[in-house]
Amino acid sequence: MTDETGTYIALSEPTRTFTAQATEAILAGSMVKASGSDDVVSATQASYATSDIKVAEADAAADYAYVVGVAQETCASSGYVSIAQDGLIVRQAVAITPGSPCMQASADYKNYTVNPCITTTAAPYKIGTALTGTSADDKYAIISLNV
Repeated sequence: MTDETGTYIALSEPTRTFTAQATEAILAGSMVKASGSDDVVSATQASYATSDIKVAEADAAADYAYVVGVAQETCASSGYVSIAQDGLIVRQAVAITPGSPCMQASADYKNYTVNPCITTTAAPYKIGTALTGTSADDKYAIISLNV
């Protein structure tokens, strides 16, 4: 699968996915953040509905801390979208070293790029591991996604 910007290709089928309702239009391959309300599920499992989980594109400076996965398809606002939390993907990245153990979503409004985690305090925001490197910004790397 490739998104409209050509910055995302899934190399393997994810094994961990969930379905969520989009609070805005989402492009395939976009990193998404949780964007829902509190207390939508009561104490019983029967109260859960797919629309309880809401997501939006992680496209603001601080959103890298809230990424929950990658959209598997494009959907309109209020539509339903499958979110992958693992698998092999090709993404644009800043200059990275192969094997970088801590990749995180970009914090620069480019929700389609990945960066190495800057410090150990960034580790909670890890989304995967770089399997290949890049020589410069905006080149492509294979990332083992693990959100």
